[in-house]
Amino acid sequence: MHEGLLGLLLAEPYYAAPPPKSTGKELFHGRYLDDRLAALGEPLAVDDGWPRSPS
Repeated sequence: MHEGLLGLLLAEPYYAAPPPKSTGKELFHGRYLDDRLAALGEPLAVDDGWPRSPS
């Protein structure tokens, strides 16, 4: 797990909003992830990837 990327994703205000709430691809889409990866400012290493292989 990449702690920096996880922190950026969890900083999304949607998660702090009170229920009821709902969202879809109007918020969480490919560009959303691209923007977070760009904000990270460093490339992800192969071993930071997802999904993890089962042990």
